[in-house]
Amino acid sequence: MIALLPTTPAVAQPPPGLQGTLVYLQDGNVVTARPDDSATHQVTDDGGWSTPSMAEDGTIWAVSDDRTLVRLTQAGAVLRTIEPESLLAGGIYDLEVSEDGRLVAHSSIEVCSQPDGDIDSCRLHAIEAADGSGRVASVVQKHGLTFFPGTDTVVVSGLASFGPGDQMATDWFDRGLLDASDLEFSADGSVLALAGCDYGDVDDLGVSRLPQIEFHQFSGPPLAPATTPDCFIFSDEDVVAFDDVALAPDASAVAYTERPVEAEAETARLLVQTEISLEPCGAGELIEIAEGATDVGWSSAAFDPTGGPVDPGPGGPVDPGPGGPVDPGPGGPVDPGPGPVDPGEVEISRLDGGGAADPIGQAITTFAAIFEDGAADRVVLATADRFPDALAGAALAGVRGPIMLTPSTSLNADTAGFVRDHRITQAIILGGEAAVSSPVASQLGVPTRRVSGAERTETSAAMARDLWHAEGLTTGSVVVVNVRHEQGWQPALTAAVVSAALGAPQLGVENPPATITPAVLDAARTIGRTQIIGFGGTDLVSDDQLIGVAQ
Repeated sequence: MIALLPTTPAVAQPPPGLQGTLVYLQDGNVVTARPDDSATHQVTDDGGWSTPSMAEDGTIWAVSDDRTLVRLTQAGAVLRTIEPESLLAGGIYDLEVSEDGRLVAHSSIEVCSQPDGDIDSCRLHAIEAADGSGRVASVVQKHGLTFFPGTDTVVVSGLASFGPGDQMATDWFDRGLLDASDLEFSADGSVLALAGCDYGDVDDLGVSRLPQIEFHQFSGPPLAPATTPDCFIFSDEDVVAFDDVALAPDASAVAYTERPVEAEAETARLLVQTEISLEPCGAGELIEIAEGATDVGWSSAAFDPTGGPVDPGPGGPVDPGPGGPVDPGPGGPVDPGPGPVDPGEVEISRLDGGGAADPIGQAITTFAAIFEDGAADRVVLATADRFPDALAGAALAGVRGPIMLTPSTSLNADTAGFVRDHRITQAIILGGEAAVSSPVASQLGVPTRRVSGAERTETSAAMARDLWHAEGLTTGSVVVVNVRHEQGWQPALTAAVVSAALGAPQLGVENPPATITPAVLDAARTIGRTQIIGFGGTDLVSDDQLIGVAQ
């Protein structure tokens, strides 16, 4: 007996408990909404947008003018743009960001060769690195794509999968005569929703084709076997098309677009079917979110129309806006209360890794407390013998992992142990051979990337350009510090905090009256200089040097 979940009239009072954020397209703009229809927010207002997708940190990737991949905050601030290679006039028609925001998959129409040698058009699915470093995979396949949660694997609606390095997709399971237009997994990967049209034998329902949304259950990632419950959604009123589908993170609800089969996609209604149950089949109330909506996605991120993620992630920190900190008003700061807190109610702890006697051990103890096993995917490694590289990299490091220290010519055993025990997959080496030698870097046992220059100011420029800017972490501000003076480390330490807060890389200068080096000037021009902050007095950074950075 097949149990049906028919669409029912929308209700005025939505049920509680719907988590996360919907992101969709309406009138050519990106829109976000709470799944219970209690609030919506228009992210963009200039039109020309398509196929938005939201990562778990709350940032959005969408396509602008059919050709450019753009990373946005929920407030609409642009964090990064990527121009994929070799797009034809049709441009990009589908996009999906991985849950962790590291990868962006997209689809386009390309020219390809058929087995008989004829030239034809085909659908190309590609995966781009979200940091802008390039394409990591591409295959020819049917339309529709989504990431399998917690992996780098993309599943397309032909029910095949591929990942970084693949040139061909691998078939997963056969859904027979279902022509799927869209697909989406639950956050744990246990449930897959497919929207499309079944051209199989459905004579008992009186039609030769049945637009529907169906569900499949899995015990693991591709190529785990699928179990198909006898549950699906179809319309018991008019013949409609289901173009888009998105599952709630816990698979307890499903969002989808519904339109008359002969009408344009822009006429679709965005609906949320609540309280989905697959064993046994069942459903709760139906909520109408919007009319004229397409390309729906459902993220576990919180609805945050005023800004972006708390963690800046690969796209960089969010500008707090022109207003700056909130003024406490004429009454001054808020009264802290009737008196000091009883010390008996305060939790007191200490992170002691050796302190001043062992700065390397102190760094390891500190970051081991912050980053649990697997919580960091890379480290930034700097020499423990000199301050400029370590301080310039300190603000950068916290985005994806810690900054570690080692002597220039030997790998510290505790640093090596941290890399091994925390499953680090990449190390960024700051400075040249004199800072951290190649034999030291090779002993880490993970892929390394060196960012350096011929001298200290050039290394700071390389960090600003090749790391901060290349990973989309800059906001147009730069911090200028002295990298030569014996007391330069003190203002540079303060500057590291400002760098992290403002998304402003440190650019180094020599002792005045030295001029700005070409590498630093080039980096400043690349990043943009809407704000330049010098740290320390004019004996460390002169006015002429600040003016030089601005030129």
